[in-house]
Amino acid sequence: MSNLNPVPDSKSTPNRHAVIFDPMPFHGGSKVATQAILSVCDEPDFSVSVITAHPQGWQEYARTEGKEIKILTIPFSSWMSSITGRAFYLVLLFRLCLCMAYLTWLPKATLLIGTTQPGSDMVLYLLKTLLKLPIIQFIHGPVGNSRSVAWCLKQADQIYYLESTEASITLALSMLNDGTQLCHINATPFINGLSVSQWPSLRQQSQARVFWAASLLKWKNLDLLTAAIKSMDCPAEGDICYIKPSAMISQHEQCQAPQPLATLSWHEQPDNLDDIRKQCSIFVSTSTHEPFGLSVLEAMAAGLCPVIPEDGAYWDQILTDNVDCLKYQPNNATSLADKLVLLNQSPLLREEISIATLEKAQHYRADICYHDAAHSISILSQPMCLRESSHE
Repeated sequence: MSNLNPVPDSKSTPNRHAVIFDPMPFHGGSKVATQAILSVCDEPDFSVSVITAHPQGWQEYARTEGKEIKILTIPFSSWMSSITGRAFYLVLLFRLCLCMAYLTWLPKATLLIGTTQPGSDMVLYLLKTLLKLPIIQFIHGPVGNSRSVAWCLKQADQIYYLESTEASITLALSMLNDGTQLCHINATPFINGLSVSQWPSLRQQSQARVFWAASLLKWKNLDLLTAAIKSMDCPAEGDICYIKPSAMISQHEQCQAPQPLATLSWHEQPDNLDDIRKQCSIFVSTSTHEPFGLSVLEAMAAGLCPVIPEDGAYWDQILTDNVDCLKYQPNNATSLADKLVLLNQSPLLREEISIATLEKAQHYRADICYHDAAHSISILSQPMCLRESSHE
């Protein structure tokens, strides 16, 4: 538990108090997006507390934004994140008891916010049942195909989901066998954006240098990039920034890092990621079918040239090959290597793409992308008596 101060007198406590549940034990895309959303919710009578598996990420956010946020820790999160089957319900019971204890200590909550997807944030729906609090659920990845997830989807007061997750939501709802469809729940698609404080530094590198940033999970496909670089006559230089998965994830489910490649520099969860990125000029995404790809957007905003798989995912649909990105055949190291060789030999093309992608990134500002979500938070975080009076 951190950032804990004596409970303020109820008369001085802001009327609206949102409690965020963040079960992700690392600084991933859902956390970055949640923090960007909060940057738009800048109202004097609105306070936030976070129950999180990764307090460091929220402490850094609070320092950067100059916000007072109560940050409470979810213990054993790395171990619990790998539990499935019936044992999951024991984890759920533990989290329920933990959250109830925290809510007893905190100022009175008026809103619960789920940051990942209902399967991971399920404890909030039990709290809603017990405490009659509204829930806003953000969905950043495919939801589980189960009746319990479908029940959560029906209980949420408002859902914001990435369009790439729509099929999984529809499939989950079908498990209820009661005719419930996506149009029957309070669900709205959204896209991610970056806040002013999250906006990356503009690149300072004019030479060809590769940047890669993700976790070592197999589906992030770091091995594709290293295979492509090994196959090049003049191997590309670059920086690899990686996050090691939970200790509960087996070795065969993750890529190895660092690897013995003389032209690559390796950085495990660096604190100076922004400084490393601005010394590069090419961003390579090796993940296929990513729900959004926040790291791609960050690279665009920094003025790097994106190299992405032609996999039908979000950025493949939004970006145009040879205009504001280069595209390679998914899971094809030779195709990726060819694009890296082209960018190394064509500095003018690299520069033209970088300029185009920098312009496109301007449309992904947090105040634009999260306007509706911030409005929902503003309305639903009002105490029940105020919400009821506003409808009269």
